[in-house]
Amino acid sequence: MTTSTDESKGHQGRDTTMAQRDDGRMVMAGRAGTRVAAAMAIVLATWTAGERVSAVEQRALPPFQVQAPDGAKVGTGQLALPGRQALVYVDAECGSCAALFAAVAGLDAAEVEAVTFLVRGDGLSAASLMSRLTATMPNVRWFVDEGGTAYTALQIETTPVVLGLKSGRIVWARAGQVTAAASLNAALRSWLGPEPSAPSNP
Repeated sequence: MTTSTDESKGHQGRDTTMAQRDDGRMVMAGRAGTRVAAAMAIVLATWTAGERVSAVEQRALPPFQVQAPDGAKVGTGQLALPGRQALVYVDAECGSCAALFAAVAGLDAAEVEAVTFLVRGDGLSAASLMSRLTATMPNVRWFVDEGGTAYTALQIETTPVVLGLKSGRIVWARAGQVTAAASLNAALRSWLGPEPSAPSNP
């Protein structure tokens, strides 16, 4: 078993321990906040055995800038939403993202509003991709990472990547090709849906 503690160690109710299960997946333990821990436990349990998903050492989104569809520069502070959201990083020419796109398109309208796409590529290729995607999910937000600054700042090693965020902090990550749209859709619904209730004291 391996453990790590997030940067908020020492602040009661916020320190987090990541424990490695026998199957290699990382799960959250300790005082991570009952609601976030419960939601993430549902997310982790939803993935198929072949998916590469893990809880990560919680940290705030690093500073970087991307480009909005209208050409305006947008910083990290404008990307982060209150509560839970999903940040999806893809390449504009992703030829193996059909299952990923189908999973997001299958979300409810309110859930889609909590999804943000970051597209690596030039403005034209990114706009071409998102014009196809927004035909089925018009409420999704998207931005262009033309210079790769977000790719570097987020320390991404392979694409696509799905990041689970809570109030602007990275909580979990899933990297690599999505093979099961239904599995990802269920995990996103669990994460983006209503806050789970904290269990009552016995």
